[in-house]
Amino acid sequence: MALSDLIKQIKNDEQFRARRYLDSEGYPTIGYGTKLPLSAQEIALVSDPENLTEEEADKLLFSRLSAMMKELNAVKGEVIEKLSDNRKEVIYNMLYQLGVKGLLGFKRMWLALEAGDYAKAADEMKDSKWYYQTPARAKRLIDKMLEG
Repeated sequence: MALSDLIKQIKNDEQFRARRYLDSEGYPTIGYGTKLPLSAQEIALVSDPENLTEEEADKLLFSRLSAMMKELNAVKGEVIEKLSDNRKEVIYNMLYQLGVKGLLGFKRMWLALEAGDYAKAADEMKDSKWYYQTPARAKRLIDKMLEG
């Protein structure tokens, strides 16, 4: 899986915003969907945490995504390792949007992935609040899960 392709997808899905805004759930956010507050490590990546450049937003996206991927892989690495690159991109795109805790909440999807039942995993993705909150993104990711 090419991390650069995943980052392009996420940037397209999230859209850049230099200043703080409230996301669809009402969380303060900046850059490419980076929830606030920033950690001390993340603050060190930017000159002004209230007004980002696109380059700084890129750094935050990469930093946050890398940390979340590491955390998720510690729990679900064996399942993720067996997925095709396209399916890994689906999981990591959802991860960036939902966070580790949110993505782990898709318990039946994870069971289907463990069993190699990708149609069932796609059904479980569709049977969620996430699907109704961001339907265009969800449908695209579900199609990608089915395509393999």
